[in-house]
Amino acid sequence: MCDQCRSMDWEAIEACGRGTICSFTVLHHPQFPGYKYPLIIILVDLEEGTRLTSQLVGCDAADVDFDLPVEVDFHEDPDGFRLPVFRLAGER
Repeated sequence: MCDQCRSMDWEAIEACGRGTICSFTVLHHPQFPGYKYPLIIILVDLEEGTRLTSQLVGCDAADVDFDLPVEVDFHEDPDGFRLPVFRLAGER
């Protein structure tokens, strides 16, 4: 829903997959099977002007800070289920 006009009309755009960390939290508990803890959960300001909540992978929690540039990557489970995750820009 649009936060300005409350419209339920949707429009899709293709995102480039780049953005910056707007906010983050580090989860230690509860621990669910299949995940490596701690989990770094981030709110990303995408270059296109929207926000996306996802997981930051490939770095230590101590290295995370606001306004760091990130790039999308994809995590694929053994059963083929794919989820977008992010990495610090240039950390592939």
